[in-house]
Amino acid sequence: MIEEILLKLDSLKNNHQLEFSKSLIPGCLPMLGVKVPDLRIIAKDISKTNPILFLNSNPLNIYELEMLQAMVIGYMKEDLNIVLDYAKSFIPLIHDWSVNDCFCQTFKIAKKHQKEVWELLKFYFDSRNEFELRCVVVMMLSHFINDNYVDEVIKFIDKTKNDGYYYKIACAWCLQVIMVKYPDKCLAYLKNNNLDNWTHNKAISKMIESYRISLDMKDKLKKIKRK
Repeated sequence: MIEEILLKLDSLKNNHQLEFSKSLIPGCLPMLGVKVPDLRIIAKDISKTNPILFLNSNPLNIYELEMLQAMVIGYMKEDLNIVLDYAKSFIPLIHDWSVNDCFCQTFKIAKKHQKEVWELLKFYFDSRNEFELRCVVVMMLSHFINDNYVDEVIKFIDKTKNDGYYYKIACAWCLQVIMVKYPDKCLAYLKNNNLDNWTHNKAISKMIESYRISLDMKDKLKKIKRK
């Protein structure tokens, strides 16, 4: 199965895509240069045929195979506990932002099974690994900014500390999403929080750049940036 997939990937590789992707994704595995939409087509096909065989035999030795692992876990329609077990095994293997964010955003099962996926995320709440924590935050901003969980998301971001750039930028991104959906709650939090100065200011900068946030709110945000 893996041999057939590698042949398919080889037929889709593109040198321009390769150079573009390598410049954007530091720390990634060696890559072929296959576009994400093409990977999604392959992943959906795998998820409909034999996802378990693929997930169990994937050597995860190139970027595209790692992306397919992330996507297939997200697309697969197996029993919930099976999907969660594969997710739990995969999260510690993530080491770049692209695979991380693809995995989180494809993991649509989180919308239907909020409680169970939240329990999965809690397993990593005390992690010191930058990308395990980024996975938690991107999963939160993708699926948990709602009435039932927004306060818990804010609490996590406020108390969890990690100096990794990719974790902190995810927190800023998450707060931007919260500002769009819960502006008053988010503004009150930004006026009194335990964020480091960089994350606090980066979150405000991302909010000011957003077209989904009102000019009046942006004026208020500018006044609470830290020196």
